[in-house]
Amino acid sequence: MGQLIVLFGYTIVDEGGFNMTMQTLDKFIYERTEYELNDIENLKTFFDIRSHGFFPFWPNTALRRGHMADYAVKTGGLLILQNLNVYHLERDKDNICIPLLNGKHPDEVEDVPIIGWDDLEAIGSPYHLAYIGVDLKIDNTGGILIERGFYEKTHIVKELRFENGVFTGENDYTEINRLLREKGKDIQDNDELYKAFPEWVEKAYKRYYESMYYWS
Repeated sequence: MGQLIVLFGYTIVDEGGFNMTMQTLDKFIYERTEYELNDIENLKTFFDIRSHGFFPFWPNTALRRGHMADYAVKTGGLLILQNLNVYHLERDKDNICIPLLNGKHPDEVEDVPIIGWDDLEAIGSPYHLAYIGVDLKIDNTGGILIERGFYEKTHIVKELRFENGVFTGENDYTEINRLLREKGKDIQDNDELYKAFPEWVEKAYKRYYESMYYWS
């Protein structure tokens, strides 16, 4: 089984060796700006795709969770799932029943050719489904880490806080992240710094998200 590693804001899957696959991140719209969703503090109270009738599978190693979503904070501070793309395995081949999401049919339904996955095709029919403008309210309590401009000097990192799906405030970790990046440049050449680095990160962020969101 692989291991999830979060390194400077990007989630990577270690597949038991040096072949590590960077995972595709979800999007988050906040104050009319698009961010990437990096992590979720309380995953159990977040969006559970299987409870909506989906059986997701991963189409490639860069999308292990089998779906991509766009989340947003809407008027009134409501946390919503806005759009969803999911790779869904319909288990009953004789009675195809594509799931509704928040009472909405998918805007796009596409058969997915699975090459070399005979075992997957043997148990169901694979589809790519796209739901646009779903606006499903997420009753989550806790924090969500979002980021923008990973490859830029002005890499922005924020934590958004919610109570029962209603926005309560933000913590801006942009400056802390800048210090992390500067400190990280030297960790491979300094054994003492390398050993102390994880503890420094934990203290800097003051929280530890253990949801393993992009590996579940």
